[in-house]
Parts: sequence; C-alpha cells; structure tokens
Amino acid sequence: MKKFIGYITALILILGLTGSIILGPGNSFAGDMGPTLMIATPLVKMSKDSEVVIVGTGFKPGQELSILFTTADGYPSDIGYALKPEPKADAGQDSPMVEIADDDLAKCTNCKTCYQDLSELFEKTKIMVDGEPKEVSRVIPGVLNKIEITPELIHRASRVADDCDAEIIRFHQPS
Repeated sequence: MKKFIGYITALILILGLTGSIILGPGNSFAGDMGPTLMIATPLVKMSKDSEVVIVGTGFKPGQELSILFTTADGYPSDIGYALKPEPKADAGQDSPMVEIADDDLAKCTNCKTCYQDLSELFEKTKIMVDGEPKEVSRVIPGVLNKIEITPELIHRASRVADDCDAEIIRFHQPS
C-alpha cells in the first residue's frame, strides 16, 4: 500500500516537473489548459489483472496515452507497451454526466441527498480537511462507463445536482 502511494506520488511529481520544464518560467496554464486527466481508481495492487480508470477531458478520440509510474527502485517507467489493448482516449463525451471537482470535495456538507437518492452514481467517502477526517460524497470512480445511461437516470441526476446543498455537483446533459 505504501509503495503504491509512493508510485502515485512519483507519477504526479513527474507529470508536474515535465509540465514545468515544457512550459518554462514565462508560460502559464491559464491560457489553454489542453488535455487534463484524473486517476479515478482508488489505490489498487499492481497485477496482471488490475484495472485503473483514467478520466480526462480535451483528448482527441483515439489519441495514444502514455502511462508513467515510478518503480520500486525509483526509476520512471512507461508501461503502455505491456498493456493490451494499448491505452487510447475513447470517443466519449468531453464532460461526464455528473462530477464533483476535487477542489470542491471539502465544501461538501454531507447532506446525504446524492448518495441516498442516487446511490448508482454517488458514494460516501472520507477525506482529510485541515488534518481532520470529513465524510463527503463523491462520484463513484468509473461508474459512468459501467452503467446504462437512461432518461430516468439523467432526470434523477439533474434533480440531485439541483438539490445539492453545497452546490458542488456539476450536471452535464449527455449528448
């Protein structure tokens, strides 16, 4: 578990350093963000049958993706060559039907509306806020790729987003 956290931390550091080297000191992310991504799978043990869901926006359908991580020895590695099928951006819509930004999780008041009324999409979880554990709701990682999006589900998701006390749930009408 500690090794995996180390791998994820190293991956984030590598991506951050790569971005700062490419951008240089005079450039900023504020203009064109370009593709962005988020690792949506909680901690998993690396094995041949492990699955990691990566959610992102701004990628072109079919665009090849490089997955970098740091080995136990501390060396960066690209494992894309070993993955079958090779990772590529799918042709899904740019925005998920519902989302809660990571920055907004701490604003959650845990009113329970979303995960009680729409448990297919939301779950209760704990995060650390100012050194204290806090119960909040989040969108279940990867759930929108695993369930059928029905008109009834879309309607319920829209209503839950409207009823969110903290107003942190973003609803995007599926195309």
